[in-house]
Amino acid sequence: MPLVFFRQDTRPRIGEVVPDGLVSDQHLLEHELTDSPVESGAVITDHVLRLPRPLQITVAAAKIPARIDEVSSPTRHHATWRDLLELAARRQPVTIITSLDRYENMILRRVGTSRTSAADASRLLIDIEAREIETAEVDELANLAPQITDIAQAQVDQGSQGTTALPNTVMPF
Repeated sequence: MPLVFFRQDTRPRIGEVVPDGLVSDQHLLEHELTDSPVESGAVITDHVLRLPRPLQITVAAAKIPARIDEVSSPTRHHATWRDLLELAARRQPVTIITSLDRYENMILRRVGTSRTSAADASRLLIDIEAREIETAEVDELANLAPQITDIAQAQVDQGSQGTTALPNTVMPF
């Protein structure tokens, strides 16, 4: 019985969009330090916060695919462009896979391209800027409106309140 090995598809991927290639990618991991002064006059670092990871990539899309198993089309590169624009317009987190890393919960902040010559008619270089977001899941949403309304409408009996006139005196300073 022959053995069949399944190779994982490691091509770059932006959500469900698979471009022809990854031209360049810029990865960054950044932290913010919080500093606090102490009595002696020194400044100490008391926290290190991991900032959301940004990612900048440039992908290529062409009329003629780089792989044999894909279909050529005169508008194939335009379809990739439209797919990326639609993905960005959804404003939903996506997974981005590069040859270096896998990024979860990424929002496409910017998708752009520029065309300058006749050679650009058969291919597109698409610049993508994405940033990681952190999401939270809420189990139950409490409705505080009735409780707040009850507090605001609560009336307290303050009894009979009389008025007392104050003497008209000038206080020396």
